Amino acid sequence: MLSSYAAQLMEADRLHGFCFVRKPWKEIPRYYRNSLFICALNPFRVAVAERANAITAQIDSDKRSEFFEMPEMAFDGRVVRIAQRAVKDCLAHHTGGELETPYWGSIVETSSEVVYTHNFGFRPTGMLREAYTSYLNERFAIEAAGGWGDDLSVLKINNVNNWLQAWEFMRMCGFAQSGTEADAPEDSDDQLS
Repeated sequence: MLSSYAAQLMEADRLHGFCFVRKPWKEIPRYYRNSLFICALNPFRVAVAERANAITAQIDSDKRSEFFEMPEMAFDGRVVRIAQRAVKDCLAHHTGGELETPYWGSIVETSSEVVYTHNFGFRPTGMLREAYTSYLNERFAIEAAGGWGDDLSVLKINNVNNWLQAWEFMRMCGFAQSGTEADAPEDSDDQLS
């Protein structure tokens, strides 16, 4: 329910992304047992600095970095405020915790984050929701026509909210650690915050 509420806040703030909750296996020692992930496309990270040369050439050279850095940091602040509000509004006995702003690619490629955790309550928002549900609609249409034998739920909403299938979709879109050339597209800068 927490991720559903966080997704509503993301939609209200017109953020394109997704959120989910992570709970590590009981056997895995972690200081924080529960985490809310809010991931959003940062338009200031998506923009390639070279493409803005016509504009940035008009700005003093010592001020050019602010043209990208300040809006990028402000965007991260929006995501943090949504996380804080979701926790404050939904949890009666919240006693604190840590806020981190790692990149998506650094999260999804480590065993401790992906394999040894329960990831659930996946909620896509904005254009990522539209892209993901279009992808699922295509998979369902292929299955209805005789398909590939995909393991799809009778209830499509189970697939929409399935973290593993969404993670695979995000990897196909190029949102992955660029540790190996095979894992990431050529110009991937991992735009998810």
